[in-house]
Amino acid sequence: LEHPPVKRRPSIVLLPGGTANMNAGDVGISGKLMPALRRLIRWSEGTARAHPDIQDRCLMRVETGGVVRYGMFLGAGAVIQGTEYAHREIHARGLRNDLSVAIGTGRTLWGILRNDPRFRRSVAVGLRLDGCSEQIEYETLLLAISSLHRLFFGIRPFWGTGAGQLRLTLIENDCTRFLRTFLSILRGRPNENAVPQAGYVSHNADEIHRTLSSSLNLDGEIIHANGKVGVKASASLRFLRL
Repeated sequence: LEHPPVKRRPSIVLLPGGTANMNAGDVGISGKLMPALRRLIRWSEGTARAHPDIQDRCLMRVETGGVVRYGMFLGAGAVIQGTEYAHREIHARGLRNDLSVAIGTGRTLWGILRNDPRFRRSVAVGLRLDGCSEQIEYETLLLAISSLHRLFFGIRPFWGTGAGQLRLTLIENDCTRFLRTFLSILRGRPNENAVPQAGYVSHNADEIHRTLSSSLNLDGEIIHANGKVGVKASASLRFLRL
């Protein structure tokens, strides 16, 4: 990705070998690992009837503290608290995939609604999009940036306009009518309260600069990156969905 060795990058097939498998569910092979691997083998041998669905998608190039990482989902705020709870209470008990995601999401939402400090801790975030000189400051409850079109369970929590390849949604800590609005966002149909004046922000961009006082979740990995973080869209890659 930094120094491609060939002019034409090979096509990519993502296999569901992780915990939540959100990336594979959107641009790879969904389901469990072994059936997905068998589908890939049948297709590569020419014995599968299905034709691949070709998806051109970028990655996020995330730079912080002089270190560059790539991924397809970046979260902060309640995303971190939910991830920490999942690692501590769910994954440690051997639960994986959709069940663990459902339990972790439900527990995080319940904690936010009850103002539980383990799940509802505001994070100071400054955002600057696509070369804009002005940085806007937010006291943030939840922040998500992704090059995916769908997240876990097929949700589409991004409703911003514009041609940017990276989708950003931010919910402020003092947002109004949280439960009703958040559920409408998860359904992919933001209601009339999902507006900046009520604490709900969504944009599309190709370059995002931010400062924050929190750790990050990059594709499930916790990164301790307090300070400046730069996020850019990579060159488009070719994914095959089987």
